[in-house]
Amino acid sequence: MEAWLAFLCMDEPEWILRLTQDYPEFKDMYAELYRMCLDLEGVMSMYSKELQEMDRNTVYYMMDEMQAKIDRKDMELTQTKAKLTQTNAKLTQKDNLISELQQKIRELENR
Repeated sequence: MEAWLAFLCMDEPEWILRLTQDYPEFKDMYAELYRMCLDLEGVMSMYSKELQEMDRNTVYYMMDEMQAKIDRKDMELTQTKAKLTQTNAKLTQKDNLISELQQKIRELENR
């Protein structure tokens, strides 16, 4: 396990040499990594693909965040509409009461 950790973490030549001497199976892996690093176009292609994937994931994350925000606003609008409906109903009741009182006042004045 320590050898694998060293393989994944160490990039100093002394460590690499020591590790490949103690564990020869790592020699081919280091050789493959070295060839990959020499192929600058291939490395840039891998890097570009990773950036593309990160960008795509970021877009999805932003879309999810935007949808959550829209959902919250939609809920707020629904609640506001309900309050307005209640307020309108109360105002209608008050208008009716005012009309009734005005009618009674006219009736009293006509007597």
